[in-house]
Amino acid sequence: MNVLDNIPKVNNDCSCEHTIANVTNSLCGSSESNQSSNQKPVYSENIGYTKPSIYDGTANWLEYKLHFEAVAKLNNWSEDIKVLKLITCMNGAALSTLYIADTEIDNTPTYHNLVKIFTKRFPPKNLTDVYMSQIDAYIRKPGQPLQELADEIKRLVRMAYPSAFLDTRDYLTYKALRKALNDHDLEFAVVQNNIETIDGALYCAL
Repeated sequence: MNVLDNIPKVNNDCSCEHTIANVTNSLCGSSESNQSSNQKPVYSENIGYTKPSIYDGTANWLEYKLHFEAVAKLNNWSEDIKVLKLITCMNGAALSTLYIADTEIDNTPTYHNLVKIFTKRFPPKNLTDVYMSQIDAYIRKPGQPLQELADEIKRLVRMAYPSAFLDTRDYLTYKALRKALNDHDLEFAVVQNNIETIDGALYCAL
């Protein structure tokens, strides 16, 4: 059964405001405005509306998911609204996935179900070897700030080992950072201080 069989057809141009007005009542049982009035805003100040970007299946899905969930939190969306917003932000191969997905969903799809579908369709593990090669070859660029170097190493390790425990990723990041420093004196200082974490190594190098 296709995911979209039980929801109204929507545009894929990410024009979420128009779409929500037409389909929220049938899907969620109440309007977004009513839900918002019953929920406490994420921040006390008025930060306005943040619009999520479009996902077409070519970018890293986990990175897009992180972006989308940050936008959802800023806008204080409920789980039902997140379903509608995510669907209207799909395009290309990602949108096609919703129509051809083999799923056991009998009723209106949940956000959790959609995330599982996209994670299965666009798995980061397909790029594991690529990210591992990038980690092995990564060397600090001339003038590159150490914090920027550490952030990039963290990102690559997270993409290469998405299912690893946090402690394991931290250790792998630490080892990769030591190598990427390409500076014998800095690396020696890190080793001499018995530092074995990425944050500790960064603090020592700074």
